[in-house]
Amino acid sequence: MTSQKQLGHAVAKKIRTQFPDTAEGKLWYSVIEGAINDLFHPLRRQAGIAYLTSDILAAQVCNVDCDWIHRLLKEAGLLTDADFIAPAPVPVKKKPKRAQRNRSFHYEARA
Repeated sequence: MTSQKQLGHAVAKKIRTQFPDTAEGKLWYSVIEGAINDLFHPLRRQAGIAYLTSDILAAQVCNVDCDWIHRLLKEAGLLTDADFIAPAPVPVKKKPKRAQRNRSFHYEARA
């Protein structure tokens, strides 16, 4: 039986083959690998999902197809279709306006 972390590691290794074997390619790959690792950490999971379901900048820089990465992650069961649905925006409460202070000052001219 394969654990989710092992699946994540296997998917990351498969993604690694598409990145160039240069210092820059290794750097950009490590960003994606970090996001995959975030999927298994309860406090960082949402950040990992947000990055991996977006147009992955690290993949675009190295000419790797983001949709291919999305497909790999979904096939491995690391992401679901529900993860790709944007969450509803949280309504922002507007601050009530402060009462306007009376700023009209009357100065009497001294004679």
